[in-house]
Amino acid sequence: MKTALLLCAGAALSATVSAQSTVVYTQNFDGVLGPEWSGVRTVESVQGFEGKGSAGNYFSGNLLRNASVGLASRLTLTNLPPHRSVNVGFLFAAIDSWDGTGHTDGSQTYLEDYFTVTLDGVTIFNQSFANMAGVGTYNPPVGGLIAGALNPGTGGGRDYGWSGWVDSAYNLHLEPTLKNIPHTASTMVLEFKATGRGWQGLADESWGIDGVVIETGGGVVPAPGAAALGAIALGAAASRRRR
Repeated sequence: MKTALLLCAGAALSATVSAQSTVVYTQNFDGVLGPEWSGVRTVESVQGFEGKGSAGNYFSGNLLRNASVGLASRLTLTNLPPHRSVNVGFLFAAIDSWDGTGHTDGSQTYLEDYFTVTLDGVTIFNQSFANMAGVGTYNPPVGGLIAGALNPGTGGGRDYGWSGWVDSAYNLHLEPTLKNIPHTASTMVLEFKATGRGWQGLADESWGIDGVVIETGGGVVPAPGAAALGAIALGAAASRRRR
């Protein structure tokens, strides 16, 4: 019985190990950008965000910046190892006059600006951000806001080096909705895109990402409890007695 219990414990340990995450892709945009990136793939300096970050993830060197109207930046990965889930992490910069869910300033109405991420065509992140006025929908976890102000009305915003408007930045490595996303295919396509009726792009609004990390994992595999281990061991012992 002791042998059976040890074997069961070993199987439980193996299941736990197999559930660990494996880094399959990283990109800091400081070198030559490979063919895995398509769509908008403009790379430029992180400017005033240099050194800003949290939890070991910091802006440095260059970022990918997208100032287009309606065009995505697309990451395609192939030959992924067998897995049951993926984790998506990156630093996000909301550059210039993002208007959150929209607001009215005197006689001028500003419509909403959203940042959207899809995985194989399915939306996994869709939040509005505000730099100038109004409020956004995104409520970051502790350490998630790394530059600017979550609510522009409270102050704390400033220009970090682009067009003279207020900018903000977030550590989306900490965003729980981007962890343990169900996925089993050997290929994945991530699209990063600005959306919303108020999105203007060009010199008025843009966004950037840095420090992209993609992980695959086995998902959550709970180890058998003590009762389950005992039942398995008893079954194995009974089988030996019958023989």
